[in-house]
Amino acid sequence: MSRTSDTERGAHIALKQASAVLAAAAPGADLFPLRITPKQRQLWLSIKRVAQEQVDECRAARTALKGGLQ
Repeated sequence: MSRTSDTERGAHIALKQASAVLAAAAPGADLFPLRITPKQRQLWLSIKRVAQEQVDECRAARTALKGGLQ
């Protein structure tokens, strides 16, 4: 199994953070939900989307390299 790259590790951290912020800001998420503006919500949604794309790209690259080495 190949080692996780720093890029992939950072993408996982960003994905986890964005998911946490969006979950905390969801209506009915908590007694005192995090309040974010629509602009902030768009920012966090964009971060989550880009981080997921990066994770997927790293996963695809690892899969392609595994297939090429065998």
